[in-house]
Amino acid sequence: MNTATKNRQGLMGPEHVRSLAAVETAIDLRLRVDSAQGLSAVQQAQGRANLGAAGNLIGYQIFTASGTYTKSANVTKILVELVGGGGGGRGPTGTSGNDGITAGGGAAGGYSRKLIDATAITTVAVTIGAGGAGGAAGGNNGLIGGTTSFGAHCSATGGTGGINAGGDGGVGSGGDLNCQGQPGESRSAQEGTLVSSGAGGPSAFAGGGRGARFGGTAAGAGEKGSGGGGGYNNTAGGNGGNGLVIVWEFA
Repeated sequence: MNTATKNRQGLMGPEHVRSLAAVETAIDLRLRVDSAQGLSAVQQAQGRANLGAAGNLIGYQIFTASGTYTKSANVTKILVELVGGGGGGRGPTGTSGNDGITAGGGAAGGYSRKLIDATAITTVAVTIGAGGAGGAAGGNNGLIGGTTSFGAHCSATGGTGGINAGGDGGVGSGGDLNCQGQPGESRSAQEGTLVSSGAGGPSAFAGGGRGARFGGTAAGAGEKGSGGGGGYNNTAGGNGGNGLVIVWEFA
């Protein structure tokens, strides 16, 4: 298990959050990202209402690998955010034609957010969906990302791998807000110099891996649930990013 845990008193993980205001700012930024990703005004208002209903923020825990959430002292409500694993990008052949030298990027994992009454919770199993492997060179599709879940409360499936077109985004379920992940970009219709393969789909938490392109730039890997970029001219696609769970804790 790889987690980071923070509270008002100070360091309990790899990064020091100096004050409650810093964490509250992080939540505000989270909501700003929602806006940038095209959530409606009603959906954004619901997110802010969830935060207001939760009470005083104590801290948060971040899971980048499967493990167990253990509730901190004095917590009565938790707000869970999670994303499924990103899909891997395709590894194309080096031959022009139907298969081509460019390839599609993998899609992002789905996203789910849920406000949960934590009075009866002690621990919850956390499963992090692995990112899908990028397709090997020679005309191989990227693999699908795994499903991320927070017990039986909410979950999100992984993005599909890139083919010649970009993969399809995963789907969130069980939350107060559930979103489909962004698809990967399709391969370029033009083949030859100064073209690139499709980038991976961006997730709720990170941008997608870059598509490989003419000149030797390799496909980029996804992170935090985003998709991997497509390979170029008989090179491998980028791996999708592993999923992520954030648990915000409130008194």
